[in-house]
Amino acid sequence: MALEIDLFFASMTGKAQRIAEAVANALASEARFRVRSTETLAMVEFAAARNLLMVSSTFGAGDLPEMGQRLFAELLRAQPSMTGTRFGVIGLGDSSYIRTYGFGGRRWRALLLKLGAREVSELFLIDALGDEGQDARALDWARRWLAALGAPAVAGEQPRPEPAARTPE
Repeated sequence: MALEIDLFFASMTGKAQRIAEAVANALASEARFRVRSTETLAMVEFAAARNLLMVSSTFGAGDLPEMGQRLFAELLRAQPSMTGTRFGVIGLGDSSYIRTYGFGGRRWRALLLKLGAREVSELFLIDALGDEGQDARALDWARRWLAALGAPAVAGEQPRPEPAARTPE
């Protein structure tokens, strides 16, 4: 039986959604992905996820995209236990905003940890100012994340070293 992954996205411009869909399509032979927007997602659906991959952009001065704000606030308020959840986060941001780079993804990560979920791989950040190869590196990261969950490795693929994640000052 294929591993089931809930892949949620919060996007302002559509890039986080495109990355979520690209990951799900590229790894469809290794796991069953349910790709959904956080805009209409119910809190109970989010909290029920057992294998969760979150892709979130960052908006403004480190804010969440509008489509994720309602769900994030509900989760923060209700604090459902997610102790049975394993997760990973791909965050998008602009490194020219040094103090708030990738905060959309960082905020989802912090919330999931607070709710008791277990992080399987470190946060992966995509810089809006970066090179075109970042999407391919995000896919490589997702392959490693999936392998860490226990899914078989993708045949013939060798993961690249993970880039060092930046931390806020």
